[in-house]
Amino acid sequence: MSQTQTQGFLPLAPDLAIELVSASDDFEDLQAKMREYRENGVQLGWLFVPDRRQVWRYARGSEIPTCLSDLASLGDEAMLPGLTIDLMRIWQSGF
Repeated sequence: MSQTQTQGFLPLAPDLAIELVSASDDFEDLQAKMREYRENGVQLGWLFVPDRRQVWRYARGSEIPTCLSDLASLGDEAMLPGLTIDLMRIWQSGF
């Protein structure tokens, strides 16, 4: 990238990145995106796959993501104390 292209971006990464797979998305492309997030400093990434009722967890320091299936809720007390996401609405048809 040229200096002009990078001037508008801070060299920071969020602690958490969330992606939701939709019908028009390519799952493998989103997996690559999540790996790139992790490689660039994101501490935790969640890739939601509603039609499979899965959450892929990408954690800093772990090369292989973890696939979590049929969860009713999701959280990470170590990184996000007190945050719990109710997944039942996401799993509903037509979300």
